[in-house]
Amino acid sequence: MKKLKETDIEINQKIKCALDAKLKVILCIGETKEERDKFVIASFVVKAINKDAEVVEEICTATKVRQKALIDNLDNFDCFIVVGDKLSSNCNSLYKIASTKKPSFLIESVEELNTIDLSKFKSIGITAGASTPSKITLEIINQINSNQTIFKSNLNSLDLIKV
Repeated sequence: MKKLKETDIEINQKIKCALDAKLKVILCIGETKEERDKFVIASFVVKAINKDAEVVEEICTATKVRQKALIDNLDNFDCFIVVGDKLSSNCNSLYKIASTKKPSFLIESVEELNTIDLSKFKSIGITAGASTPSKITLEIINQINSNQTIFKSNLNSLDLIKV
């Protein structure tokens, strides 16, 4: 997928031109958080130009749940591990949230986990990006458990699981 890297001004100009030409914007999709943020800005422009325009914004439910679970539990753990692709906007958002208050690690595999010294942490919060395969997350959980670390997880939505 090629990213267009359009500025807000360029997006707004395109929307205005489309509306001036009596074209209707049917669907705008943004996969990354940055693209969704631009969508919000573009939505304001569309509504300013055409007050009858219908704007519908949706964010993946799994993403909302994981971000809320993480925010709600920032004080409950000594550190956080975010499992997922380092290029994923969702994983980077989770990492950014966690790292504002606690030592945090964004890892993609058990091999990366093995390069981190977790011995000084008594509790570890784990979350994963919405598209991270469960198999990878479970491998990381099993590796942590096999090292006898005190372990807690918020991976399954808002519930904390003590293993």
